[in-house]
Amino acid sequence: MPTVRERILAHLRQRPEGIDDDLLTIEIGLSRRQHTNMVCNRLAREGLVDRRSVGGKIRNFLTGSPDVVHVDHQRRSMALESDAPWH
Repeated sequence: MPTVRERILAHLRQRPEGIDDDLLTIEIGLSRRQHTNMVCNRLAREGLVDRRSVGGKIRNFLTGSPDVVHVDHQRRSMALESDAPWH
């Protein structure tokens, strides 16, 4: 049987739009939201998950998903277009 960590990562692969801890807990069949939150925070520290606020709720995004790449690309574009010195 897959671990909770493996189940979360697999589920996030299917949800490129991201998912909050409450809904993720229900969808992967865990009984406690705190368990989901703990694992997602650990995955974020490891760089596998990006956690950010969307509409007032923290959502989990698999690092490298199209949404995360798009945000990073926008930041880089804005930095390149700035007239401010790079240092």
